[in-house]
Amino acid sequence: MKTEKNNSGEGRQFLSRLETAVGHCSMIEIHGDRELFLSGCRGIVDYDNTKIVVDTISGCVIILGMRLCLSVFRGDILSIEGHITEIKFGGDTE
Repeated sequence: MKTEKNNSGEGRQFLSRLETAVGHCSMIEIHGDRELFLSGCRGIVDYDNTKIVVDTISGCVIILGMRLCLSVFRGDILSIEGHITEIKFGGDTE
């Protein structure tokens, strides 16, 4: 007779580790090439209509495109609209 293991303890440990990890990183949500949501923002390093550089808890994020604008910047959440052509992570701000 086969017995099944009870994995509920392992499942709870995994969820706990996941919640801890997510609290220490940024999250990006992209809607096509027209809208981007970014959480975990610390501040805006550079901003014009072709390049937006954001300091996040996970490092620097560079958004390149045309007609870029910040539509929301509240707390640690940022929303960018425009024609997004490239997203770079980390490194310098060039």
